[in-house]
Amino acid sequence: MSSEPASTGVEGTLFVGTHGHVVALCKQTGKTLWDRSLPSTGYSVAAIVYEEGRLFCAAGGRVFALDPKSGEILWENPLRGLGMGLVFLTTANSNNTEALLALLAQSARDAQQRAHSSAGG
Repeated sequence: MSSEPASTGVEGTLFVGTHGHVVALCKQTGKTLWDRSLPSTGYSVAAIVYEEGRLFCAAGGRVFALDPKSGEILWENPLRGLGMGLVFLTTANSNNTEALLALLAQSARDAQQRAHSSAGG
């Protein structure tokens, strides 16, 4: 039996999360394969994790599971009572801890810079 993972049919796809949308692009040509608006997320940046044949996305305080081949929304969780702020995703199998920490550090630096600028200095 081979130890190679089974093909998912999305290896040539780049997933982009932006302004309440998730877009699938062909890595080779840049052609849009599908574009899914995430309901009730406004213009929030969409965080994305791909795992176990699903595309997990979060934006505007909501979490979604999408079919990575079609963009169809498989399920949605509004995270009731938890606000509409920035949402991060990770799983036990994700390798994105460093990227999340870098994003948080940059966000903190940006907030400090804005506070310093607005204080007139």
